[in-house]
Amino acid sequence: MFDGNANGWVSRRDAVPGGAQDNFGYTSGTITTSDGVPFTTCFQRWNSKTQVPRQPDWSVTQDLTGLPDGKYRLKAYILTNVTGMQPEGRFLVAKTLAGEKRTEANVPSPDGSAYAVPYTVDFFCYWWYGHDRHDSGKLQL
Repeated sequence: MFDGNANGWVSRRDAVPGGAQDNFGYTSGTITTSDGVPFTTCFQRWNSKTQVPRQPDWSVTQDLTGLPDGKYRLKAYILTNVTGMQPEGRFLVAKTLAGEKRTEANVPSPDGSAYAVPYTVDFFCYWWYGHDRHDSGKLQL
């Protein structure tokens, strides 16, 4: 969770063509959500469509360790301003030694303004023989 800052999160982005606008980082402000929950902080990346027709890859991740065995649910809001069609390439991902689970964002903005929708990923985290118990409880968000 961002809780007013980006501490503990690692951000990565692919480069855009030379000279193209490339806004990327942690930001705050009031954003409309599909469920009415207050949404005020997020990581965002946006580029000029005329300069960068397809947004380069980027990610914001966090590693959690020492999770007890069990089933978990990851929930996060994914922001878009895409209208009239399903957004593409936006995923909520949970990755453990048991594998990767992902959910793709598929709800467009109703009016082209920033619009956030909650998504969930259900996944398992468990220890198995041959792996250090501490490492097996590692989750990459």
